[in-house]
This record gives sequence, C-alpha cells and structure tokens, in this order.
Amino acid sequence: MAWSPLSLCLLCVMPLAAAQQAPAAGTAATPAASDAPTAARVTINEYLVRGNSVLDARDIERAVTPHLGPDRTLQDVEAARLALQAAYQQRGYQSVYVDLPEQQVSGGVVILQVTESRVGQVNVVGARHNDPERLRARVPALQSGQVPDFEVAQQQLTELNRGGKRQVVPLVKPGAAEGTMDVELKVEDKTPWRVSASVNNDHSVDTEPLRSILSIGHDNLWQKDHTASLTFFAAPQDLD
Repeated sequence: MAWSPLSLCLLCVMPLAAAQQAPAAGTAATPAASDAPTAARVTINEYLVRGNSVLDARDIERAVTPHLGPDRTLQDVEAARLALQAAYQQRGYQSVYVDLPEQQVSGGVVILQVTESRVGQVNVVGARHNDPERLRARVPALQSGQVPDFEVAQQQLTELNRGGKRQVVPLVKPGAAEGTMDVELKVEDKTPWRVSASVNNDHSVDTEPLRSILSIGHDNLWQKDHTASLTFFAAPQDLD
C-alpha cells in the first residue's frame, strides 16, 4: 500500500507544526536540535466508508470513532482501517478487505474503500446418496452472489454433517469472474439404508429361550433427513 501520496496530501492541507527561519546571510547556521521530520497532523471529523453492503452502520461507527478528532496522523488512519477490517472478520466476512486509497484529505474526511469478494459458482461433488441441489440449498451462507459469512456457513455445515451419514467440506478458490470466489462442496456420504439382525436369549418364563430380531430403516426419506424403521421379532424355536 502506497503511503507517500497521502503523506504529501496531509502536508499540503495543514500548517507546519513549527516553522524554521532561514539564517541571516553570512551567519553560520545553528545546528537543529533534531533532524527527524515532524509527523503531519490533521483533524479527522469523519471516515467515509465506501463499498460496504454487509456490515451494520453501528459496527462501522464503533470501529472508527476512536480514531476521530484533532491532531491525527497516518498512524491513526491506519489504526482505523485495521479496526474496520477486524470488525468484518469478527462478523465472519473473511473475504472483505478494507483499503486506504490515495486521496487528498481535506475537510476532515478520510475515505476507506471496502472490497467485498462474492461467491461465484457453487459446485457439489462426490454426492452419491444425497441430492446436490438440496445440499447446496442447505448452506445459504455460501450461495452464489452472496458475500460469504463463514461463521454462519460453519454453523450450517455442522448441522448438515450431523448424524454421521455424510461429511460436507467446503473448498474455496479464486472465481472465474473478477472479484469472486468459487466454492466446491466436497461430499463423502453413506447409504441411508440400514439393516441389522441379531439373536439373543431375552425371553419370558415358560417360553423358548432364543429370540431373533430383524430391523430395517432409512435415514434420509425424501432427502429431508426424515427417519423411519421397521423391526421384526421372532422366536426361531417356536415358529408354529
């Protein structure tokens, strides 16, 4: 990030903190107490944030307000930028970047430019027993055209992976269109059918000792995670 143009602009719109007088002709110049340049200082009344569509105005104000006021330097402006960047990340918007563009700071207004990368294509790969369209719809935080909220997306994926019958992992890569990212939902799933059979000696008094149990079930009816099962009990020694 280029700081020099902004530094020059700040110097142009404010008076020097202390003007040095040129030595009289023929008089030896007195050495300065310090050769370090004085940092340019301005009064900042407002941070104008452009390009934002996802962060609440109160969150923006909370991030940048501590960096308003008189006698502000470039360090204060950078601190405001970093605070706003952190506010996006805390809200789960990891694909958002806050930039400080080259500008002439005047009237006490500093512009911060927000770039929001949006989701391009969302592809579901590897699904054998689940409908890809339904899987995609169950992660709305990663829908095409959205600025992805990765915190909410993680919650949705945790819910989607509950039960152990499938595992959906998102892979993010640069999108085909400029300013976008493509998401691949990689799926590893198991058949929703389950069948079990067992034999035990759990019986009542005066009955045959052996019992057989057969159970069959399905854990994703109509692709809605509905569950149903049937269980059959029998005494194999007494089938009459």
